[in-house]
Amino acid sequence: MRRDITRRACAAAILAATALACANAQNAAGGCWPQRAPSAEAPATLDLILRDAGYTSTKASLTSALSDRSADLRSVAAARLAMSEGASAIPAILAAMAGEDNQCAHLGMRLALASLGKPVYALTLARRNSQALMTPFQACKPSEPPLMSLSIELLPQAPGSGPLVRTALRNITQEPLVFLQQELEGPAFSVTVLDPRGGHAAIAKGKEWLYLSGSGALFLASSPPQLAPLLPNEEISSTWKVGEDFDMSTPGTYRISLGGRIDYLNTTVCSNTIDVTVGN
Repeated sequence: MRRDITRRACAAAILAATALACANAQNAAGGCWPQRAPSAEAPATLDLILRDAGYTSTKASLTSALSDRSADLRSVAAARLAMSEGASAIPAILAAMAGEDNQCAHLGMRLALASLGKPVYALTLARRNSQALMTPFQACKPSEPPLMSLSIELLPQAPGSGPLVRTALRNITQEPLVFLQQELEGPAFSVTVLDPRGGHAAIAKGKEWLYLSGSGALFLASSPPQLAPLLPNEEISSTWKVGEDFDMSTPGTYRISLGGRIDYLNTTVCSNTIDVTVGN
């Protein structure tokens, strides 16, 4: 009941141009202001909160608001900065997150970053001719100094199933980074699978269209990824059924590696190479 009363008070406060007080009231009642993704809030609502606190919607003012004494206002500033500046807001929000110790403000900044997944992914697709998957068999040279480590390992597989590979990406810097969550699957990087004779393994039947120009637009429209922070020394991982993307029907040993450029981080990461033996 208390939370319901607080929410009704919040709505009235916004209409009365006292939205920041509303946010603080809800926080005092035991909840955080940023309970929805920033895109769910109207820019005018955020501008009203900022204006009441003496800020404007310019990039410089919003960046300054990320250091305001109010945790709720810091969340509002992150949301509005993401709306108005798009991908260029990432460095400022990440820098603010690095020193943020308030749980509610940290959540607000995380939501602001998540809302940038679609525009960042759109830029990524534009740079690779709107292909859903990156062109395979590309040479990879890691950036120096490295920002991330990319590793792969073969996992135990159930009888009758194909090779299962674990892909892990780790932030090896002392600063928070971001990563498109949908991009962690092995094929998000350029994949090299060499067959037992040392040649390029064929792309699995039915998967060729994923490498065609324009195929990425379907994913952008149906399931846009979120942009997630990757804290110092934090690792995210996923599993990849490599045999579903490449033809590994011929018995023998295959060599697998992957890597590629992450444009929004201005870096290139390359994995180790593993041998995968497929029996008769």
